[in-house]
Amino acid sequence: MTRQLTRLLLAWLLATGVLSLAGCDGPPTGTRPALPKVTVTPAVEREVLDSVEFQGRTEAVETVEVRSRTTGYLAKVNFRPDTAVEVGDVLFEIDPRIYQAEYERADGQVAVLEAKVKRLNGDVERDAPLVAKKTVTRQHFEKMVEDRDEAAADLKVAKANREGARVNLDFTKVKAPINGRVGRNRITVGDQVRADSTVLTNIVSTGKMYAYFDVDENTYLRYAEQERQRKTKPGEGRQELTEMTLGDGTVVTGGAVDYIDVQLRRGTGTIEFRATFRDPDGMLEAGQFVRVRLPIGDPHKALVVPEVAVASDHELKYVYVVDDHNKVAYRRVSTGTVHDGWQVIDKGLNADELVIVKGLLWVRDGMTVETERCGVNDQPAG
Repeated sequence: MTRQLTRLLLAWLLATGVLSLAGCDGPPTGTRPALPKVTVTPAVEREVLDSVEFQGRTEAVETVEVRSRTTGYLAKVNFRPDTAVEVGDVLFEIDPRIYQAEYERADGQVAVLEAKVKRLNGDVERDAPLVAKKTVTRQHFEKMVEDRDEAAADLKVAKANREGARVNLDFTKVKAPINGRVGRNRITVGDQVRADSTVLTNIVSTGKMYAYFDVDENTYLRYAEQERQRKTKPGEGRQELTEMTLGDGTVVTGGAVDYIDVQLRRGTGTIEFRATFRDPDGMLEAGQFVRVRLPIGDPHKALVVPEVAVASDHELKYVYVVDDHNKVAYRRVSTGTVHDGWQVIDKGLNADELVIVKGLLWVRDGMTVETERCGVNDQPAG
């Protein structure tokens, strides 16, 4: 019974056309299979600037670990983490009572000595005329002068001690040494702070960001040669040309190389470069991994195609071109650098030849296709 139902179902599927026997049903008589549709664009000449890309890492222009200059117990925290601070803002307050008492003691000592010096000056001025009259002996007068000078010296020491006490008292208010963003507080109220030892927080500057990256020797020699031709000193390269790409693909422009190390590393044969980027919006963070593009040479004309038009077979690069009869041809090419989605073609292609930018998976060498043309300023998605 089951075998009979299966036969009946198969017969019904064949009759309705839902199922066909392999090799028996072809295209309807008198029709041709549809041609594959592809999108093409011409190879064009554009002015480009050669560049080399390197892995790098960002670093703040200024980074400070905030420490206290005095020892004591933390009494107050005056900021919120990850906020902007300016030079002189009071971030922490250490219990000032001991330092306040020390300052007042030193100030009192200064007052005592000032009064003593004033009194001895009066005595010297009063008895000076009496020495000539021999009313006061010279020995006694010289002793008075020595006492006055000694008191004046003690006053200088006392003033220095008072200034030291004042400085220590001021240091109980820990202030921001630079403008920037402040991190979290590392200790809490009531904890003991040790002078020059305890890290209270850290501050990183804003507005600019460094990007450090290692350049291979050959690229460095090319870069150094172009700077010699421009008669610029190391680290004084052209401005506003270097760019970097963040991890999410965001491109940051407006960078400039402003530092090159003085020697190559023996182990790797590389040399450290630094580029400075403006960051007015605060979008950059210290410690980010980035790709830095270093310009090499001068702007020049080059033949380019959209990057999506270039395919690869291991190390070989190739494109598919379409002639006036919509016939596809395989073309091996030699490529240069990539500029904003456009691939430089050094060899293997002529200007205005049409290359396939969409539909590469469906074409083969020698086949005929149906083409749709896109403009040279378009960026096909592939």
